[in-house]
Amino acid sequence: MISVIIAAFNAAATIDRCINSIDVAKKNHDIELIVIDDGSKDHTASLLHSWASARSWITVKSQKNAGVAEARNTGLDIATGNYIVFIDADDTIDDWYFDFVFEQAVDRDVEMSRCWHLVINA
Repeated sequence: MISVIIAAFNAAATIDRCINSIDVAKKNHDIELIVIDDGSKDHTASLLHSWASARSWITVKSQKNAGVAEARNTGLDIATGNYIVFIDADDTIDDWYFDFVFEQAVDRDVEMSRCWHLVINA
């Protein structure tokens, strides 16, 4: 299983797009999504809880604002996967992303993999 961890702080403008891209890429892969609401002051929490109530593989945890590193550490404490992927709340992934991760890391039983990213100004 892959545990995907997102640290979200005031991410209401981007979190739906981010999680939707993960939902599309998930396909039939064994994935859990853990989103840590790091003390958001906007309506990030309500958006996250809507996703979690609609998708059993999504877990949301709220905490006082402690920064991205602490939020990711909170996610690591919850994660049950053998592999960890960090995705930022304002990122999106391609629909083949998890196909690639499973093929290159999980199926080959590698200990660590690093993926590149592409910045697209929309």
